[in-house]
Amino acid sequence: MTFGNGGGNGGGNGGDNYYRPSASRSQQRPGQDGRPPTSDFTFSSTHISAPQFPQGRADNAPPSAHSRRGGASRFDRDRDGMRPRGGRRNRRYFNPAPHQRALLQSQGNKTPEHVLGVDPTSNKFRDPQDLSDTEIDDQDDARGPKKARVRSNLADGNSVPKWSNPDPYTVLPPTDDTNGKKINFVNFIRKAKNEAADASAASNPVADNDDFISFEDTLPISTSLNDAMARAPSGPRHKRKREDHAMALTDDWHPVSFRSSTPWADGKDYSQLSNVKDHLHNEILDFCDYVRDDERDRVVRENLIKRVERALRKDHRIYYGKVECFGSFRAKLYLPTADMDLVYVSPQYEAYRNPVIVLGHYHRTLAFLRKVGRTLECDRTIRAKDINPIAGAKVPIVKFTDGHTNIKVDLSFENLSGVDATPILDLWRTHYQDVAYLVPIVKQFLAMRGLNDVHTGGLGGFSIICLVVSYLQVSGSHFSDLGTTLLGFFDLFGNKFDLEQTRIEMHEPYHVYKACPGTDLSIDGRLEKADRLSIQDPNNPSNNISGGTSQAKFILNQFAEAHRVLKEKMDSFRASGSHGSMLEVILGGNYESYEVHRSFINNMP
Repeated sequence: MTFGNGGGNGGGNGGDNYYRPSASRSQQRPGQDGRPPTSDFTFSSTHISAPQFPQGRADNAPPSAHSRRGGASRFDRDRDGMRPRGGRRNRRYFNPAPHQRALLQSQGNKTPEHVLGVDPTSNKFRDPQDLSDTEIDDQDDARGPKKARVRSNLADGNSVPKWSNPDPYTVLPPTDDTNGKKINFVNFIRKAKNEAADASAASNPVADNDDFISFEDTLPISTSLNDAMARAPSGPRHKRKREDHAMALTDDWHPVSFRSSTPWADGKDYSQLSNVKDHLHNEILDFCDYVRDDERDRVVRENLIKRVERALRKDHRIYYGKVECFGSFRAKLYLPTADMDLVYVSPQYEAYRNPVIVLGHYHRTLAFLRKVGRTLECDRTIRAKDINPIAGAKVPIVKFTDGHTNIKVDLSFENLSGVDATPILDLWRTHYQDVAYLVPIVKQFLAMRGLNDVHTGGLGGFSIICLVVSYLQVSGSHFSDLGTTLLGFFDLFGNKFDLEQTRIEMHEPYHVYKACPGTDLSIDGRLEKADRLSIQDPNNPSNNISGGTSQAKFILNQFAEAHRVLKEKMDSFRASGSHGSMLEVILGGNYESYEVHRSFINNMP
């Protein structure tokens, strides 16, 4: 292919498609637009030289002589502060070569600097060959304890240093060191400690006191297991199971020195009662009077029921319903700081047992319980706190504390089993009058040991009432004093009741075998568990009201221990003629929470 002159009229060979300037531009003089005229177009390098871009050109290099459009190149304009064609300002496209940078070319001050007061001509270190072994040892001793270092004896050419830098995978330690006698540093330290202890004991005047009289042999019979544990000899402690901590109280109920541990017996004179049974009988009555609710507390709790109902009805996301109360408060068998059992039911469920609020799926149930908790928290009449939704329980509930009264509440939904049990509770209280005295004592006994919460494996209020009623039903007689009745209850369920094989039926008072002949199914259709209580619901024969009591075995062991220490206390009083508190061995503790609660309720507006 050949290339012609390419005239300005646009004619020529096909190769002109690569460069076809207009006719007007072809008449321009050379150098006006940085290109030669088209009539002189050729590929010869003699007409124009292409711009050269040397690698690493310095900033002071001259600008290109053949920049486009006759002006300074975009690289030179960028160096002069002009904007390059790429749209970026003040960006260096070519930097100095690394060896040409001022930092590397600067020689700096070569004048040596010396520490003030040090002669520059003095030697800092002596030649090791000029030092003897004695001088080296003296210098090491002056520096204090020295680290292990390699010492070589070069006197003998055949000698081998004791330590070198061998290959750890192929070379063994020197045999003369491994076969030497090793120092047992553990025995060395123990010996030093024993010598120090002997020296301390030798100079202790109390240890040499021969006039000391021990009162350990003169102590009376154990008054409580807490005192016995306090007198236990000190020694190495091992991790013990819970069964070893019999009669152990929770931290909130531990007695304090500045407060009476038996406030029900303060100011009471039992010295005129010569009979120990009468003494215990009267003290039980005094305790029940102390924990019995008053009119002010009942009014406050009734008002709480109405406030919870109004708060739930105002929330349009929760179906319309009403709040019912059941359990110990309705049966008037509750302690001063006891929880309230409430249930929110819809009219459809109350009339036809058709639940509108369906709680089945765990995540759906949890979302609903959280929504109820937020409603009670935002309501100004409730100001709920300590909200705890429990969606995995057999009966899902929302646990919260009323912000105005500090009363704890357990709120359930669409479940009237507790409300249906209220009539039979009233019947039991009428027929068995001792229920009103035994139930508060048993509840207090379990509460002080953290065994009264169903959700932690404890024994619920309704199950406690059933145990007391079952004992009164099976015993077949009414005792003349409450002390004998209380001891009989602890003895039956602590020592004689067979947890592994016995089931309790309430509608017809029987203690029957858990595994009936020919079947292994329990009350609720599931396998009986040997370590769980089995109490048949009097209103629903197919319901086991105590199936979730996982700590049943430990609870019965506590009953057995209570029977033992209480009987020992009675024998001690009978022998010594004392007239203090007998219930202290099982109920002595810190009752500050009751006093604070009553003071708060009585001072409410």
